[in-house]
Amino acid sequence: MVRFVFLLLFVIAFGSAALTLRDCSGRVSTDEAIPQQQAEKIAVLQDGSVMFAPDGTVTRALTDWLEQPDEKARWFELGGTQFLGRSVEPTAFTEKRLPKLEQMLKAYPKVKASLVGHTGVTDDIQDDQRLSTARAEWARHWLIAAGTSARRLTASGAGSSHPLFANRSSQAGRNERVTLQLSF
Repeated sequence: MVRFVFLLLFVIAFGSAALTLRDCSGRVSTDEAIPQQQAEKIAVLQDGSVMFAPDGTVTRALTDWLEQPDEKARWFELGGTQFLGRSVEPTAFTEKRLPKLEQMLKAYPKVKASLVGHTGVTDDIQDDQRLSTARAEWARHWLIAAGTSARRLTASGAGSSHPLFANRSSQAGRNERVTLQLSF
């Protein structure tokens, strides 16, 4: 009887261990869990700082461009809704992205940035121009306050001359933006 109990305990313990091992081996590592289009690149910037840059993101496009210093100037759409309505007030999304841009500019002191503000199309072209310029200036001042040299930054407004989406589309808010041109 005692042998039977020990045998039963051994079978239960062995079975539990086998199930635990199977469960652990069935887990997918973090890298495998990321869809292929979201695989991250770990970019080591020129100053030694590290940045994670998932495929398909503006961060990835920027870090890829920075690794090719012989390339010509390049435009970047930062994406997302960057401002609250027709204002200069940034969204939380914008406030989250700007520190990454500042980190990149800090790591590459020879890179210059031209910031261009945009708006959605309205009946008031002059107001569109004023607002787009104010947005670019806001981004420029933010980067200067974060430590980027003012000599490396320019700001201008394009008004509503380059909308990405029709005013009545669900994406119209993305016309309210600042684009970025980087050059060495």
